[in-house]
Amino acid sequence: MVEPPTAQAAVIDASPLIFLARSHHLDLLQAFSHEVWVPEPVAEEILRRGAQDFTAQAIEHTTWFVIVLVAKQRGLIPKARPVIEDMMSAGLYLSRKVSDHALRRVGE
Repeated sequence: MVEPPTAQAAVIDASPLIFLARSHHLDLLQAFSHEVWVPEPVAEEILRRGAQDFTAQAIEHTTWFVIVLVAKQRGLIPKARPVIEDMMSAGLYLSRKVSDHALRRVGE
């Protein structure tokens, strides 16, 4: 069997993150990438579940997770709003409150 190439970074949404954490299989993500970027609105959605939530704990303590908006902070994109809106148009659910908060954090 041929092993797939390992990416530098991958981006994950809430649902796979929640189910991989609950089933104790988060480590599978490292087979595909050295860093896993968690978009900040996704991280906020999960962290709102409280400190007792297993996925929230994983986000807090997994060193190879990177909370995103990093793309804007690193200058990879000029604006985060169009990217978030594109993801929402493609089916990502975020409350307006969460997305607005994330965008304020990067000055949009």
